[in-house]
Amino acid sequence: MYLHLNTHSAYSLLEGLPHPVELAQAASANGMSALGLTDHLTLTGAIEFVQACKQHDIQPILGLEIDLEKGRLPLLATNLEGWANLCRLSSVLSLRDKP
Repeated sequence: MYLHLNTHSAYSLLEGLPHPVELAQAASANGMSALGLTDHLTLTGAIEFVQACKQHDIQPILGLEIDLEKGRLPLLATNLEGWANLCRLSSVLSLRDKP
């Protein structure tokens, strides 16, 4: 079974169109047991995503996509410590002067 681990929601401005609820609905309609959300530089849709996944019996996988010199890197949390690290990283990135 194929699982999407690197998806963008409408919270990834100009990069994703569906809201987290729509992503969970699509995953359910396609028989997926899990779905990853890796919005670009933001975790804004995470709570909405987790709630929607639970309603559709989908395992939510939370992540964050960051920019590196050679391209983008999706990071996935595998536990609460990983989630805490993503939160800290997202905060640091949003507070820096340079894009």
